[in-house]
Amino acid sequence: MSVPYLIVPLIEDHVPACCSLEALAFNRLRQAWGQAAQPERRKDCLAHYIRLFPEGAVGALADGRIVGFCISHAWGTLGWIGPIAVEPEWQGRGIGRELTRLVLQALEARRPLTIALETWPHYPVNLQFYLTAGFSSGPLVLVLEKQIHAETTPFTGLRLSDLPDLSDNLRRLALLAGQIHVGLDYTAPIRTTLECGLGEALLWGEALQPDALALVHMASQHQAPPSEWADVQLLAARPGTEASLEEWLRQLEGVAFRSGRTRLRLSVSGFHRETLQKLVRDQDYRVVKLRLRMYSRELAVAPEAVNFISYGI
Repeated sequence: MSVPYLIVPLIEDHVPACCSLEALAFNRLRQAWGQAAQPERRKDCLAHYIRLFPEGAVGALADGRIVGFCISHAWGTLGWIGPIAVEPEWQGRGIGRELTRLVLQALEARRPLTIALETWPHYPVNLQFYLTAGFSSGPLVLVLEKQIHAETTPFTGLRLSDLPDLSDNLRRLALLAGQIHVGLDYTAPIRTTLECGLGEALLWGEALQPDALALVHMASQHQAPPSEWADVQLLAARPGTEASLEEWLRQLEGVAFRSGRTRLRLSVSGFHRETLQKLVRDQDYRVVKLRLRMYSRELAVAPEAVNFISYGI
């Protein structure tokens, strides 16, 4: 007879077990693929996600210990799922499907226009799981990387942490995001970046009416030494300002270089064909990995209006 499990709301006391479980589950796959193991996720980051959206964080308990968990994120009318992990010995018993169902239920209560996640495109087991759970396949997301040898373009924007009224500026950034995707609100990932000490929130344009927002992570969300690269977690621009993208990226390269990084990473949706071609052909970016975006609910957005974002959760 199989040991029963119980689905419970995740609390911060569960965080250490979740971090260990996630590393165990995914490092077994990485080992099978000949990849290096990834350190455990930082406990403060996972706890932060639970505090931001507690109703969207659930776990599976068996014999008094966590054997599976799923975290989700509510960014206004965008819902995002992940990380999700089930202990290898407990996989195949429906735990992942039940956890996913419950976080989808929590997100649906927020009346989102879009619910999405990203997964490995080369792992059929995951693809089968999400398709069975009702997700549809979206675009490939290309992770690009560029070597930085010097600071070529000074940063001309603003650092959100330097502005006097953080809450007021967060409201303005929510309005900026809402021009890209109706009701989108980046307050949660901005708070995660700043409050967990992961990096910087950078603005271009006037503080009262910003043209663009970038979140750049200099520190990892995993228990790892400083990396050689800075990771552009998000780069979102007001419609009509897309022509400035290359200039903003050059400035971000400079920000990264001044922070001691030798590479800049950026994730770009496959919707942006022309941008991808320019970055690879003309700006010396190279493709280092792929992810597949999948949707449970999707608002149709014209490709030119889709923002540049990695959803690096």
